[in-house]
Amino acid sequence: MTNSPKGDLFLDKRERSGCAASCRFGSENALRSVLVITLPHLLLSLHPQRNVPHPSDPSTPQELLANWSPESWRDFDALQQPAFDEQEDLDRVVSQLRQYPPLVTPWEIDRLQGQLAEASVGKRFLLQGGDCAERFDECRGDVIANRLKVLLQMSLVLIYGLRLPVIRVGRFAGQYAKPRSSDFEGRNGQQLPAYRGDMVNAPEFGREARRPAPERMLTAYERSAMTLNYIRALGEGGFSDLHHPENW
Repeated sequence: MTNSPKGDLFLDKRERSGCAASCRFGSENALRSVLVITLPHLLLSLHPQRNVPHPSDPSTPQELLANWSPESWRDFDALQQPAFDEQEDLDRVVSQLRQYPPLVTPWEIDRLQGQLAEASVGKRFLLQGGDCAERFDECRGDVIANRLKVLLQMSLVLIYGLRLPVIRVGRFAGQYAKPRSSDFEGRNGQQLPAYRGDMVNAPEFGREARRPAPERMLTAYERSAMTLNYIRALGEGGFSDLHHPENW
């Protein structure tokens, strides 16, 4: 999620910057640590681990574009993958997700890309913030609005101090998965799959809760769409207008 100093909102899943700051919020919106972040790819970790040789990197951007396809990511080694029990269930969910509308639009991505290019040469400042991982039960209006408020409050200080436009990127509306240092977690002699975020399994330490379930990706899509719709509504309603900080 991003929005410009003028109060308009747009969303994207990319991150490039030479002039940036990042933060992570706690559940009470307190700033807890500094972390360089990117917005999540909902479908980045859908496929089970594959031992595919890494293709040689193209030498030019033209070759990169020529070799790209929506399926080309499958030619790369994929780490941090959940081990789903049934490939058929996974394929069914992925097929269903392919039929859904995209969460962001191409023109939103293009606009952000242009602004990030300006940040890379010092003409803008990139501020990114959000939780380590979202939870399904946090898809509520008050939680979403409070996260947006933190970004707005921080950006107001940065705009005043730097005299630069600030690009705000929120690490939410899809941040339902997280990498782990180990595939398993052990307690009292019992080994279970590590919690990889609500999009994969549940945090409770139990065999059924920790079983990676493809259907959770459908819930992640739904929660992401709800969050984006509410953020866009707040932006269009003037909530993020820096001329009216009384809103936040």
